[in-house]
Amino acid sequence: MKKYIFIFGSLLVLGFLFFNVSSNRSKIVVPPLTAALLCPPNCVPPTVITYPASSLTTGEATLNGEVTSPGGANLSEKGFQYGPDASYGSTVMDPTNAIGTFSANIASLSCGSTYHYRAYAINQQAQPQTGVGADASFATNVCHSSRGTITPSSTSSTTSTTTPPPIVPPVTTPVAPPPVISSTSTSSGTSSSSSFTPPIVPPIVPPVTPPSSAACNQGDKFSTATGLPCASYEATPIPNYPITGTLVYGSTGDEVKTLQAELNKDGFKSGPVDGIFGPITEGAVIRFQIAHKLAGDGIFGVNSRAAWENR
Repeated sequence: MKKYIFIFGSLLVLGFLFFNVSSNRSKIVVPPLTAALLCPPNCVPPTVITYPASSLTTGEATLNGEVTSPGGANLSEKGFQYGPDASYGSTVMDPTNAIGTFSANIASLSCGSTYHYRAYAINQQAQPQTGVGADASFATNVCHSSRGTITPSSTSSTTSTTTPPPIVPPVTTPVAPPPVISSTSTSSGTSSSSSFTPPIVPPIVPPVTPPSSAACNQGDKFSTATGLPCASYEATPIPNYPITGTLVYGSTGDEVKTLQAELNKDGFKSGPVDGIFGPITEGAVIRFQIAHKLAGDGIFGVNSRAAWENR
């Protein structure tokens, strides 16, 4: 009997407690999840480094970066943001989410243009943290036009069609010497005279030899040493070397030869095509830049090459 009384009393107590909890359920307040609760003090963004771009062409580039620290949690995403300015606008993601160096190739870029980019990474903390590298930039190679991009592949040395004037030796008209008059005496004491005219001998004129090719620079019509016309001359060929880098005062090589020959052809008087970027070539580059409304700094770089392609 006591056993049943104990069971019945227990049921009454449980029912009373259930009724009180149900009636006060609306009074239970659950605090919202705040950022402080979601992200403890050790929540930090990943550490990311942006490296220089590589493999640049007229329309493609390879972006490079590194995640040195995930920030206390595994990575959920990493890649690069890029665009024509520091606001970017485009994103390319790396398929792996491991720390370390990573790269991504981007295409469909505009030739002869500057782009900004930076590496980024996002970790998997309760409140995901994003880390970004420093902003960097690169310029795609200059465009290739029908004019050849200062790379005259079909240019060859051609002989000028202008015929130099013939070399005519100076003409000297023989002058008859005056007659020689001699006097003789006879035995009778009288004198008689007679005249003798020597034969006309034309003066000896040394033969005129056309100046050798060594006395004429390539492309000269007249010798700078003698002033006489050159026996033959050829049009100065334009060197067949593309210009891909930046040329400045002191640069040397085949790209400088191409620049000098093209400047001479366009009338900017770059001097001899010797492959040495000296003061004459620098002055020609400045004249070219001013003529195309560029800053006349004498540096043949990206802007000058772009103007060169559109000239």
